[in-house]
Amino acid sequence: MVAIRGEVPSWLHIVPVVEDVASLYSSTDLFLSPSRSEAFGYAVVEAAYMGCGVVASDVPGQNSLKGIKDIQWVRADDPDELAEAMLASVDMLTSRTQDELDALRVDLEAQYGIDCWVGRMLEIYKTVG
Repeated sequence: MVAIRGEVPSWLHIVPVVEDVASLYSSTDLFLSPSRSEAFGYAVVEAAYMGCGVVASDVPGQNSLKGIKDIQWVRADDPDELAEAMLASVDMLTSRTQDELDALRVDLEAQYGIDCWVGRMLEIYKTVG
């Protein structure tokens, strides 16, 4: 969008790196993770957990998160699809209830929480140990 407009629109705020990530997500409506190549992205999980709309590229690594409800998935290098997904994500946010967000958070903790990760790592160590 910046490239199309030739300037940063007044409604877009580019922020530097911050230590208090939760406050950043709390003040964000839409989290974008468009990419041609990506590893597993905890930032996508964090943004979804905090209630942001999330748009992410359907690329290996990142697409392992396809089980997360409400993420809008787009093809890499397709700016029109990205723009459509951004609008769809904003529309979804306006209709999502607190109960739906709470249910999403429970699912995310069960699938991607630290306790779950530790359990998976211990299982891997048991198989190779």
